[in-house]
Amino acid sequence: MKYFLCLAGFAVVAALDFPTLIKSKKRRELAIYSAIFIMVLAFAVLVVADGTMKSTIQVIKPFYRDILHLSFKKA
Repeated sequence: MKYFLCLAGFAVVAALDFPTLIKSKKRRELAIYSAIFIMVLAFAVLVVADGTMKSTIQVIKPFYRDILHLSFKKA
């Protein structure tokens, strides 16, 4: 039942958002929105399944540290 509610919620959001992007022919925005939508859907399914996952900050840390060359001072 939890899976159904999770997927139904995402289906409603997709049904409301995607047609507008497709009709306006905003391909770049559609691609970015789709990628983010799929990632969030995957995280939501993992949460519903009581799966283990790393902290989101730990996942993106190499990106902003190594690629963007950003760092934070240690206290």
